[in-house]
Amino acid sequence: MNIYDFFNSPDVAEYCQSIGHTFNAVECAVIVSQSRKHSFEEKIHAYEAIIARCPDMKLERGNNHDEHESFHKHSDI
Repeated sequence: MNIYDFFNSPDVAEYCQSIGHTFNAVECAVIVSQSRKHSFEEKIHAYEAIIARCPDMKLERGNNHDEHESFHKHSDI
């Protein structure tokens, strides 16, 4: 999976790629969720790839969710 394919703006994708920016699991999930050019099924496959390839991480408490020790183990986020 190429996360840059999920960007809505090709210019932003190109810039992030050109500077070698990397994204953590949560950032990747947000990018995928916001994509306007991918189907629901494509997004599900992308989420599965994120869980398989990105290191797990703790989620701090936010406005819309409680603290979670594992991003990978919580699909309700």
